[in-house]
Amino acid sequence: MVVLRSEAEAAGTRKKLAWLEQQLGEFERTPGGNEPAREATLRSFYRLIKQLKEELIRYEIDRKRTAAKDEKKTQLSPSGTPSGA
Repeated sequence: MVVLRSEAEAAGTRKKLAWLEQQLGEFERTPGGNEPAREATLRSFYRLIKQLKEELIRYEIDRKRTAAKDEKKTQLSPSGTPSGA
């Protein structure tokens, strides 16, 4: 399992995902060929697209969770009172 650790990695994954979805669309529109090989290729496309989407979802969840923790920490000072008071 790949873990995205930065926005740059997430951006690269989004680009790969967009490219794969475009390639899948072109492949689906292209008729003919060896049917078993074609089916295997389609399964590979679907599997990789699903994997990249899952990686991006995990990254976004972790990013939001981290942001919420950081926000909560900055809202309270060590004495437990709001930091802006």
